[in-house]
Order: sequence, then C-alpha cells, then structure tokens
Amino acid sequence: MERKFLEDMKLDKDAVEKIMEEHGKTIGKQKQQVADLTSERDGLKAQLASVSDKLKGFDGVDVGALKGEVEKLKGDIAQKDAQHQKEIAERDFSALVKEGIAAAKGKNAKAIMANLDLDKLRGSKNQKEDVTAALKALGESDAYLFGEAETKNPAAKISTGGAHDEGGGGKA
Repeated sequence: MERKFLEDMKLDKDAVEKIMEEHGKTIGKQKQQVADLTSERDGLKAQLASVSDKLKGFDGVDVGALKGEVEKLKGDIAQKDAQHQKEIAERDFSALVKEGIAAAKGKNAKAIMANLDLDKLRGSKNQKEDVTAALKALGESDAYLFGEAETKNPAAKISTGGAHDEGGGGKA
C-alpha cells in the first residue's frame, strides 16, 4: 500500500500516518518470516548437497556383497568368541585338576593327569566333585603317586675317605 493511494481517498494526515504505521508493522513481520524461511531453505539445500555427495561415494558399491561380508564377519566374531570361551573353560578345568592334585598331595602332576580320564572329567557337570572322586580312586589304586614328596637326597653323607674307627684309639 502506498501513501498516495490513501491521500487520494481524501483521508486526513493523522489517519494516513496511523494506517501506514500499522501497515509497516505487518510488512515487517512478513519480511522476518520470509528471511527465516529463506535461511531454513538454504540450510536444507546445504544438507541435501552434503547427503548427495555422501551418496555419490556409494556409487558402484554392491550392497549384496557388503551384506555378505557383514554376515561373514559376524560369523567370525561368533567363532572367535566360542574359541575364547573354550580356552577359558580349558584353563579353568586345568587349574581345577592341578588344585585337586595339590590338595591330594600328588607327587607328580603329569603322571597323575596321565592316569585320569580327563575327557570324561572335562564333560562332567560337577567337575570339582568328580575330579576329587577320581583323584581319591587313583590314590587308592596307585598310592605311590600320592603322599609327601620325597627329597632326592634326604641326608647327604660326606666321606673323607679311608676307614674310620669309632672307638677312640688306635688298632689293637
């Protein structure tokens, strides 16, 4: 709206001023809305350009092959996890057997383990009790594997050579 239009309608100057002032407020709000929407549009255009550039990076990529690779990697992770759990279980079982041998005062852990059915014990649901029972049974059948460890040289004898007479004098 223009001032001349209102003046041509023969409105007094105060009325024209008030109308133009109110019209200016309305126009100001509309200009702010246009500026906000323009800024939002420009931001969306920038986002669209960014996403388009990223999508161009996937041109020529075989999605099926990627899915297959992901599934293969998931399988590898599951396999390695299972292997890791198996190693932990074997370590724990070995420690359990060695602790049991030590508690039973086994003389030679290797020899004792060779006489145990380790596969059967490994598959047991109550490993601790079954290992203890197996060691007890082995102790009864092969007692020489258990007991206090003997020292290789319990009382070393020192020889100075020659014959020694324990009596106090010379020869008679």
